[in-house]
Amino acid sequence: MEVIATFTQDGLALAKQAHRLFVTLTYAQSLDGSIAAVRADNPSLTVRLVQGQIHARGIISVMVEGGASILTSCLMVQATDSQFLSHGIVTIAPLFVGGLKGVAALLPAYPRLHPVQVASLGNDVVMFGPFAPPQ
Repeated sequence: MEVIATFTQDGLALAKQAHRLFVTLTYAQSLDGSIAAVRADNPSLTVRLVQGQIHARGIISVMVEGGASILTSCLMVQATDSQFLSHGIVTIAPLFVGGLKGVAALLPAYPRLHPVQVASLGNDVVMFGPFAPPQ
């Protein structure tokens, strides 16, 4: 892996001081406006490759945050190595975005539930609430 850009110097110094490593698989803009990226010789990084690089630096605990692609990659490794992931956290926002441009194409704003009530039902989580006025 070759770092082609990094956080601001102050941010990088703080990350090193806190012994934290940031891996961004694509260009991303941070809250302070700086941009970070990591590039591999092969444009596709694998979860195992990144895990190896992180482990080689002595890091034993990592939080992975991402969309469908990175989540699927991690779950595929977990399916063959039950020790790969120790915990999972699922965060759900009471916001209807839709798929296949279904909701987004039809509405001027994403529908949101507020206030939200949450209950567990077996292994499922149920969210219930009235639709909030458009913002």
